[in-house]
Amino acid sequence: MQKLIFYIIFLAVVKGFGQKLEFNPKKDHQYPFETELVVFNTSRIDLALKTIIGTTFLKNKGYRMKVDRFQVKSPIFTVDSDNPESLGQDSTKVREIISKPFIFIPEEGTLKLVSHTGIDDFDKIQEALKEFGKYHNPSNNKLYEGIVLKKGYSWSVTDSISSEFLNVKSQVVTYDYTVKNITRKEVILYGKSVMEKEYDTTNIAVKYVLDKKTGIPLYTKFVSHENDDVSVFMINRVKNYHAPDMFEEFMTIEPDLYYSSYMKYSSSDNSSIEYEYQKPPLITDREKLEKTIAQSLDSLVIDTYPGRENSYYLSGYLNNSESVMDSLLAGAYSKVNSIQFYDKNGKTINLKPDKNVPYYTPMYFGPYHSGLYQPVPKIEKVEIDITTFKPTKRKTVALNSNMSNTDYDLKIADSTVSLNFKKYMNIDYQSFRFFDKDGKELDAKWIINNMNENLATNGEAFTQKFIEQVPGKRDILYTMKFIVKNASKVTFAILTDDLKFRHAKTIERKTSSRP
Repeated sequence: MQKLIFYIIFLAVVKGFGQKLEFNPKKDHQYPFETELVVFNTSRIDLALKTIIGTTFLKNKGYRMKVDRFQVKSPIFTVDSDNPESLGQDSTKVREIISKPFIFIPEEGTLKLVSHTGIDDFDKIQEALKEFGKYHNPSNNKLYEGIVLKKGYSWSVTDSISSEFLNVKSQVVTYDYTVKNITRKEVILYGKSVMEKEYDTTNIAVKYVLDKKTGIPLYTKFVSHENDDVSVFMINRVKNYHAPDMFEEFMTIEPDLYYSSYMKYSSSDNSSIEYEYQKPPLITDREKLEKTIAQSLDSLVIDTYPGRENSYYLSGYLNNSESVMDSLLAGAYSKVNSIQFYDKNGKTINLKPDKNVPYYTPMYFGPYHSGLYQPVPKIEKVEIDITTFKPTKRKTVALNSNMSNTDYDLKIADSTVSLNFKKYMNIDYQSFRFFDKDGKELDAKWIINNMNENLATNGEAFTQKFIEQVPGKRDILYTMKFIVKNASKVTFAILTDDLKFRHAKTIERKTSSRP
């Protein structure tokens, strides 16, 4: 099935390239394309790939492709064409092959690879390139046959795919396309499909941004999602086209991937717990808080996530010191002013933060990622400078009915209460209270994992979310959801009047005390 997914990418993406021939691309002009691809299987990235390829469309309706760089990373190897050592014993041969452009010319209804004909011991690579060329043939491209340049126009394209190289037998695929928007320079198309094979269902979604003048795909965003938990994400764009890269896109969708896996394979029912309203005192003693924050930093340990060794975090919870500090630092949050990571030789290692996480707690900072294509670094030391904000007062908010404004969305149903927060605000999570129409306080259960359960079971919803998401921009930042019957009023507290504390700390690696 995974081979089939890769072949779908050839069909959905490469055929987009082929449409340039029909849409009059500039001849003998090189278009530099950057392609990124991630294969995620259950709980880890099986493959991450990035290529930079210059494509030139020739006057004879052929084309020339020059591989400028490729990077490949899997759980067992990392390859970078700019690093000869990573290519192993075939380094010289591989570099010789990619140093010359691949040239395709039209012949008998297809495009034939006429360069690199003397490649020895690389039969599979040669076969792959031939198939790659075959699907650049304009006669094979059906995407644009039904296009009407009218916003909202929809049409379907049915095609059959087969590949000896990928061992894929003939498979019928129908894409439903819609013209989402037309601007002065661009045409934006959305497409989706569903493939059924034996016990597997694969949902597919794709977005094209086409140059209105030439038809060149300026940007392509593709996702396929199987019901057995294999997902493929792809972004292809003309170099320097302004759009989020794969790292930003994947970090945005990653929580939904892990939640989807959990929902499919977890047999326990821990979706809700009894909720208890509490109002502990807020500590306002500056000297005491200063000391406590310093102690929380002293407790931090450098660690990685099991199965995700390229992601680091700093945690004080691994030393079992959270009980006292959490109560003293209730409501506190931290902003990282600067952070540096070092290996054992003192070399600075560049790790990327998750842009979707602007604030942390004084006991936990992360995740920080090494990237999708680089070898996993071993971090031995971290220097961090933070500002911690500690609230000293509470402001009560009372909401009486279903409502929506710039701050919240409140939905009260017969047995649930859901509150979506649209802005970052310091909510006291122990302060929620629920009342019926007569003012009687009601018992409630808190639904701990408030992610969209529909994404775990609905492949179309998942693929559409990826296509439409904009990293760093979310209409709903987080949700509080409760099971409570006959509620008509909800109250909760926002923590305010912060005291500020600034600290710098150097953390050396030590043995984790994770159970």
